[in-house]
Amino acid sequence: MFLQTTPPKAGNFKPGTRNALFSDKKTCRLKIFSYTLLSGEGAYSTTPTPPAMTSQSLFFNGMILVGAGFMLTSILLSLKMLPPLPRPFRRQWRVLTAFMCFFLLGYICFILVHSTGVPLPAEFISALIFLGGSFFVFLVLRLIRQVIADLLRKDKLLQAINLELEDKVDQRTAELAQSLADVDQLSVDLSQILNTISTGVRLIDRDCIVQRVNRSFCIMTGMKEEEIVGSKCYTCFLDEHCQQSDLCTLHLIGAAGEAIHMEVVKTTKTGKKLHCMLTATPYLDKEGKLMGIVEDFQDISERVQAEQEREQMQTQLLQRSKLESVGQLAAGIAHEINTPIQYIGTNIDFFSESFNDISGLFEKLQSIATPEENTTACSQVTEVIQKALNEADWEFLREEIPAALEQTREGVNRVSTIVRAMKEFSHPGSREKAPADLNQIITNTLMVSSNEWKYVAEIETNFGDLPMVPCLSDEMGQVFLNIIVNAAHAIADQQKNSGGEEKGRIRISTSTAGTVAEIRISDSGGGMEEKVKKRVFDPFFTTKEVGRGTGQGLSIARNVIITKHQGTITVDSEVDKGTTVTICLPLKESKDQGGEQT
Repeated sequence: MFLQTTPPKAGNFKPGTRNALFSDKKTCRLKIFSYTLLSGEGAYSTTPTPPAMTSQSLFFNGMILVGAGFMLTSILLSLKMLPPLPRPFRRQWRVLTAFMCFFLLGYICFILVHSTGVPLPAEFISALIFLGGSFFVFLVLRLIRQVIADLLRKDKLLQAINLELEDKVDQRTAELAQSLADVDQLSVDLSQILNTISTGVRLIDRDCIVQRVNRSFCIMTGMKEEEIVGSKCYTCFLDEHCQQSDLCTLHLIGAAGEAIHMEVVKTTKTGKKLHCMLTATPYLDKEGKLMGIVEDFQDISERVQAEQEREQMQTQLLQRSKLESVGQLAAGIAHEINTPIQYIGTNIDFFSESFNDISGLFEKLQSIATPEENTTACSQVTEVIQKALNEADWEFLREEIPAALEQTREGVNRVSTIVRAMKEFSHPGSREKAPADLNQIITNTLMVSSNEWKYVAEIETNFGDLPMVPCLSDEMGQVFLNIIVNAAHAIADQQKNSGGEEKGRIRISTSTAGTVAEIRISDSGGGMEEKVKKRVFDPFFTTKEVGRGTGQGLSIARNVIITKHQGTITVDSEVDKGTTVTICLPLKESKDQGGEQT
């Protein structure tokens, strides 16, 4: 600023300070650097010298300096925020940063002007700062509006995306729910399908853990599904093998890689034996990796039992055929034996009668040889006869020969009786009932079966006066034979168990009771328990060891007595006291069905 003052004297100018009066009547100290004389007047080039700094000036400058510090910090922060900004906002952000630099420069200039007294108009600087500030605010607002618009646009886009995402999530959730419902329904369908399978099915993973079973498997093992699922597979049966065993199906399939079929015998926890046809197949994932196995147990216990019974029946039929053949041979042999036995019997009778004659002759000869009859004329003959009698031991022969002949006659008679009983027993009876003597049938049966009972029991018979009873005599003989043999076996078992040697007793009695003939056969054997007594009429049921009984004796007896004769058969037994079988046959043919009691 240039201001006219009182000029100094010529040649006496020195730079320095002068007092000056401004147009606004304010005084100021001016520092004069040069002096120029224009039109006779002096001119000074001056620089205002600020007055001394007051506390108010220091506070004012401090505030501006703090503002400059904040502005510098804002500039640095703005420069850091620039790189991650979206491309459309970078140019505007640079302009804002430039304006902040401008403001910082204005702060600095203002502080310099205010502090040093440099002749720059403060009004111009303030106006420029205010103009820049308003433009800065405008740019900030514009940028904020763009940012808000972009945010709104992106918010709408985000909302649209969110709605679309929610729709997709809802759709996916619905699809997932439907998939889960389908899986649940598939699981229900699979369970229903598995439960309709008559064979036992279980799914086992590679760790030998049971993952699934059907109802048939639970029934087969006698266990609940909750007890089986989640447990080791070898806990379902008592004789199951672990994975290390060569008999483990998981081990076998893991080695072979294909399905296996084999017949196995399993024992349930209740001790029940199960014959099963086991089919084990690999359980694979979608990549063909082995995840476990599926086992199918087909219970063939009934079939195995039927096969065993069929084999046993075939054996029994073969044995029966052999017995029939033996019976036929025995009948033929009995017929062949009967003729020579008759010859022997006739000859024995002849020898007996002849011996009586010879005995009389020898008695007369002996009487001749007595001293009273001895004369001189026949002394020599008497000596010869006496010597011959002594040499032959006539006294002994006269006593023993008749006894021997009598024993021989008894033996021949017994053989004849046995042969006759065999012929009658083995003779194929009529298909129709005929009156028969039950006492004689029992006697013949005892005769034929004597080899079964004579070493272990004594027979006691008490035959009543029975009328002729209509029956199938050959089949009734078989019934009595089965019961008598059972009685003999029961006594033999009792002797074996007790270690005794005393013979038991078989008592047979017959009588009439109203309209029926009653036959009672009792033994002194060990008797039967209640559970055994309830099954005595079951086919093939026996308590005897293999080869000693077929379990059909009383079953055949029941069929003959009840079905064919409309009678009754009763078994009374008590442990350690013996068994009594009571048979009742109608004295007259009846169409009423009988029954059995145990």
